Amino acid sequence: MIALVTLPAPPRVGEAYFAAGIYRPLRVMPILRVSDMTKVVALEMDATNDGHPQTVIVEWTKRLFREVISPGPDPVLEVFYLTVLDLVRE
Repeated sequence: MIALVTLPAPPRVGEAYFAAGIYRPLRVMPILRVSDMTKVVALEMDATNDGHPQTVIVEWTKRLFREVISPGPDPVLEVFYLTVLDLVRE
């Protein structure tokens, strides 16, 4: 199950366009049979070193660390949803 949240347009780098809460109740990691049931990812505004706008996909871990996963797609909800689906399938 995936819950998508549309946020107000981000005014600055590091703020999110969208967030997704992912719930996978049957997901169990093979090592030590540890459960990996939930994940929170976001599409954030970012900028290149020379200031050009871009986006990044980030994951917020259970310990509230922000980890950049990859460059992001255009800030369009449907495109973000497809990106999230790809992450779930991994």
